[in-house]
Amino acid sequence: MKKAIGIFKKPVDFFILCEYNYLVSEIFVYKIYNYEIFGKKVNEI
Repeated sequence: MKKAIGIFKKPVDFFILCEYNYLVSEIFVYKIYNYEIFGKKVNEI
């Protein structure tokens, strides 16, 4: 998503993109965190 930053030249668009990236990162980390915890159970199934 870092490549997309170059598309937005307006400061407002840049900040919106940063907020979006932050939310996506939080969700991604949350999913990875859950996968690490329940990884063995998922693999057993």
